[in-house]
Amino acid sequence: MACGNRPFYTEVKASYSTELNPVEGKWPWIVSIQKKVELGYKHICAGTILNNEWIITAAHCFKDWKEGDPTTPLRVLLGTFYLSEIGLRTQSRGVKQLIKHDQYDPITESNDIALIQLDKQVEFSDHIQQACFPKESADLKDLIDCSIAGWGAQGKHLDEPSQFLQEAQVERIDTKHCNKWYQGILGENHLCAGHRKGPEKTCNGDRGSPLMCRTKKNNVYSVIGILNWGSGCGQTRSPGVYSPIQSHIKWIVEKVKNEAVKATIQGKRLVPKLLFPLVKPDHMNPNRNTAQNSEAEIKETENTGQQSTPVPPMSPAELNSAYKAQTAENISRRNVLKRLLAAAAKLFK
Repeated sequence: MACGNRPFYTEVKASYSTELNPVEGKWPWIVSIQKKVELGYKHICAGTILNNEWIITAAHCFKDWKEGDPTTPLRVLLGTFYLSEIGLRTQSRGVKQLIKHDQYDPITESNDIALIQLDKQVEFSDHIQQACFPKESADLKDLIDCSIAGWGAQGKHLDEPSQFLQEAQVERIDTKHCNKWYQGILGENHLCAGHRKGPEKTCNGDRGSPLMCRTKKNNVYSVIGILNWGSGCGQTRSPGVYSPIQSHIKWIVEKVKNEAVKATIQGKRLVPKLLFPLVKPDHMNPNRNTAQNSEAEIKETENTGQQSTPVPPMSPAELNSAYKAQTAENISRRNVLKRLLAAAAKLFK
């Protein structure tokens, strides 16, 4: 399945979209992460659909969560536009697991990135799609038309998120220039985007939102950053600060892949595909691994000075004996399986 699809966002609908009020379906990979409160649920951060089982967001959204804490108070709404209206197109998922970056620093906000594993896989639709991400080696200088979208607060009630999804067009600002406004606290693990001469529209409620840009060659947007913070709502020279996706691709792949392997070992399900349509780190390339293994075997042979000894063919009598042994083992396995199934059937009567 390709990434970055926007099947509901046609050219006709695009003509009705404005900077602050995008039409539904324009950003189908953005989700609302919510926390249970006394009277329902409250939006705390936005997130981005990584694949059919994982969401990527900011780690600072969960400063109060420690490893091992229950995730039952959390839920994720996918395909939603209005926070106050959960329609038929909206899918709600619980949170099976929350993984904050191992080196997340709540003081400097470096490595401010987190993964959410959903309790049930997502069903993609016109309003729910997975995002695209850049390759680790991709040159992002040619990206244009950058946007940020989320449920950021607007107006007088800055402590409450907007009830509908909003967006703002932003421009990327080099870290050196951005540090003039932030007293030099930004480092390599930060991206900066906003307006050099105007107000930045990201605010409380936009946290964890994706910074999305497209290439000149096509209209497919790629998520290059996750919003961490800004110095204020609507203030001049206070651009948003983002965690760059490129710096964390290996960490993302490692965490998602490890969890899939764990589930497979436990016999729960097959390994799901890692849906990184524009991301393929070297260590995920099976041809590369095969080549490396072959080179290692060749070097080992050269170092030991030994060559592999060919295995002599088996005689007819040996083949017949091996066949009987394998047949007996298969029959034994089937008998064990029958007993297990019979025991399981009794438990569920």
